[in-house]
This record gives sequence, structure tokens and C-alpha cells, in this order.
Amino acid sequence: MPSELFKTVVGRALEIVGAILMALFCFMGFLFILKLLFPSGTPLSQLLKGAGPRQGARLRGYPQEAGQAEPFAASLSSFNNSVTAKSSGDLAWSEVRAKMSLYNRDAVQTAKDSSAVISFDSANSLEMASNSLVIVKSLSKEPGRDVHKSVLLVIDGELRGKLGPGKGEVQLELALPSGFARADSQNGPGGKADFTVRVNPDKSSTVTVHSGFAEVTARGKTVRVGADLSTTVSLTGQPTKPRGVLAAPAPLAPAAGASFSYRDLPPGIRFSWQGPARAKNYRLLLSCDPEFKKPLADVKLDQAAYSRGNLPQGEYFWKVASLDGWVEGKSSAVRRFRVLLDREPPHLSVQFPPPVLEAREFLLQGVTEAGAELFVNNEQVPTGGGGTFTRQLQFQRGVNVITVEAVDAAGNITYKTHKVVAKF
Repeated sequence: MPSELFKTVVGRALEIVGAILMALFCFMGFLFILKLLFPSGTPLSQLLKGAGPRQGARLRGYPQEAGQAEPFAASLSSFNNSVTAKSSGDLAWSEVRAKMSLYNRDAVQTAKDSSAVISFDSANSLEMASNSLVIVKSLSKEPGRDVHKSVLLVIDGELRGKLGPGKGEVQLELALPSGFARADSQNGPGGKADFTVRVNPDKSSTVTVHSGFAEVTARGKTVRVGADLSTTVSLTGQPTKPRGVLAAPAPLAPAAGASFSYRDLPPGIRFSWQGPARAKNYRLLLSCDPEFKKPLADVKLDQAAYSRGNLPQGEYFWKVASLDGWVEGKSSAVRRFRVLLDREPPHLSVQFPPPVLEAREFLLQGVTEAGAELFVNNEQVPTGGGGTFTRQLQFQRGVNVITVEAVDAAGNITYKTHKVVAKF
């Protein structure tokens, strides 16, 4: 009996020890996952020791202590769809708000089909495309010069930087997974800088300059990239020699200012363009605003065509650029089109012959909605400017019925009928 009790006690003890080891193993795994997801946040070990949030932080409701404020870096001036931010003293990400201030080492990330604009001042900003992540470091003034500097750690995604000549020169420095880039803006009317930085799927980085210039450094080599040039840096290599970007495609359809009407279901819109000779791939952007801050579509294509349906009533803008590997070429001109909900039957006015006609022929005349299709006795009749039309009718002796039908672009229909007794 004592031996059985001893075995039971030992078995229970082993079970308890095994459970404790399993719990510790799961907890360590949890810590490892948190470290991967939130590399720039406060270490969990410090939080467990009772370390509080960063002193003087204005975000997340932390108290402000005199003389201990975090350096102001930028502001999140606008955003679209799902965008989150995390301060350096926080563990979790939280939803952003418009006009939110960003401080030293704050991180911002955009989800799929989302975007955000980070502004350093009224003339200098950074547009984050979808699936992008950056860490902002403080904006500082260079001693002895009227130069403001800001540093961003670009972890993933695509950024479009726009620097304008303000009160002084602005330098934007970007730490990339594969190198380091710096874009400059100087005083004067020609001092603007416009560039794109993209972290590619293989973690190489591509810097494309649209206007102004940028310097890209990796593994001891620096290249200067001027307007309409680009360079790519791999994780293990130096910047490539700057090369010219592809020319802009020529948009074909929809035509500028085109309108698409529908009665019940929105129509399918087909986009097409003529690309330059070397282009094999394209990037098309579709948006409700001409600045493409809220894109409805951002697609990579291997043909010079794209179709999109289910666009509700509204005004839309689109543009397309050619792709040369990771490098995006010049964008086409922005084109605008409208989608209109139309349930109003087209206007139709017809000059019918008298009810009794002592002639074999009559010239039917009338006017309908411009662009509407016109049918007389089930035969299509061409319309002129403003929707005017004529049709020479041939009557048979006795009763003749004239049917006129107008069908607009949305499928709305207007009928008119008239009976004529021909006596000749």
C-alpha cells in the first residue's frame, strides 16, 4: 500500500513539473513572436519589471512633464482605410487619427488598399502606399546652416517623397534594408525634389527620382541620381549605375471626360493604353481623387489593358506607368471619366404626318437626346448633332402604323406611335 501511494505522489509530481515546463516553453515562444512583430517597441522584459511609458510623450494620453517632451518629428496629415501607428514606448499598434502628431521613433504602417501622408511642414511630405512601414526620427536643424533634416527608417513598402523649397533647405534621409538614401530640396523656384523609394520583394531597394536629385549609398559606394533616373541596391551589393526610366504610356480608353451611364447595374469599364517599346509590365492606378490619395485600384499588369466593373455613380481618375523590372517609369497624363446613374427616359419629339395623307411618301423629322439610338419601325436611323434625325417613309394604301423608339446609353426607352391612313 505505501508503495502504491508513493507511485501516485511521484506520478502527480511529474505531471505538475511537465505542465510547468510546457507553460514556460509556450511563454518563451510568445515572447519570441512579440519580438518579431514589434521590434521597435519597449521590451517586454522592461514592462514586466515595471518600466513605464516614455517620459513626456503626448500620444496615447501620457502626461506631459516639463522639459521632458519627446522631439516632434512630423504629423500624419491624412490617411485612407486601415492605417495604424505605434509610439516607441508602446507595445501594441493602434488606429491613427487625422492631424496626429508623430514623435521620435514613432512607427506608421498601412494595410492593403490603404495610404497615408506624413507631413514635415507645409512644403514637405511623404506619401505611404499600401503595405508600407516606416519609423520616423526627429526633425532637426543642422547647426550653422538653414537646413532641416529628418530621418526615416523604411522597413517595407513604397514611399513617394515631395520636398519643396520653403524657408530653408530640407534634407530627407532614408535608411533602407539595403542601403542609405538622401534627397535634397534647396531654396529657389527650381528647388523641388520628387522621388519614389520602393522596398522590393527580395528586400533590394529602388530609388527613382522624378525631379531634383538624391544620393544613394551602400557598401562604401555613393551614386548621385538625377531627374528621370533610378538606381537599385541589393542586400549584398552596391548601388547600380543610374539608368533612365521608361517613357509614359499613351492612354487610349476611356477617353478624357468620357461618361458611362447605367440604369440598374454599373457597366464594365475597359482601360487601354499604348506602352513604350521596352515595356512589358504596367502599374495602373484608379481613384476618386486626382491626386490618388485614396486609390480604388493599384494593380500590376502584364498587358496594356484592364477591366473594372461595379463602379458606382461618381467621378474617377486613372493613370498608368510602365515597369522596367523594379523601376517604375513616367506616369501617363491623368484622365477623368464619370459613371452616371440614369433612369430618366430620353426626350423624343417627332413631327408625324397628318392622320389622313393623300401621298405615298412623307419625310419624318424629329429630335431626341444626343447620343441616344433612334429606331423607326425597328430600323435604326442615324442622328445628327444634338440628336436630330430624318427618315423618308413609304406608305401603303390604307392604315399605316409608325413606331419611333429612342434608347439612351443607360438603356432607358421612349416610344411614340402614330397611325396614318394613306389615300392615293
